[in-house]
Amino acid sequence: MSRPNRQELANNSTLTPRQERGIAALLTSPTVESAAKLAGCGVRTLHTWLSQPHFAEAYSEARRSLVDQSVTRLQAACRLAVDALTTIVTNTQAAPSARIAAARVIIDTAIRGIEVENVNTRLNTLEVQMKVTRNYY
Repeated sequence: MSRPNRQELANNSTLTPRQERGIAALLTSPTVESAAKLAGCGVRTLHTWLSQPHFAEAYSEARRSLVDQSVTRLQAACRLAVDALTTIVTNTQAAPSARIAAARVIIDTAIRGIEVENVNTRLNTLEVQMKVTRNYY
């Protein structure tokens, strides 16, 4: 069995081990140059891979997954952040400026949460109305 050529690899939907290392390096490196060095490939090779649809899609999916995991961790930490703010606000021994700053963060965040909820409610209502209108005509 012969080894696949570059064109066959470019059209293939699976990644080679080198390409998988390239994606891992891209996710952890600040530049393509440093990612190429970390992955053990040339900068031009990495740019070529990034121009290939299957590689670009795999890289995008890996980035989405990384961001999703990060957001999940941030959401879990929100409870701790709220607890910390609440502790500062209720601590009569804390500096007044710290208590005021914590109170401001709590109030501002609560207001933004209500605003986002209101916008989402209005958007959902408009989407329902549009569906009804489309089905009517």
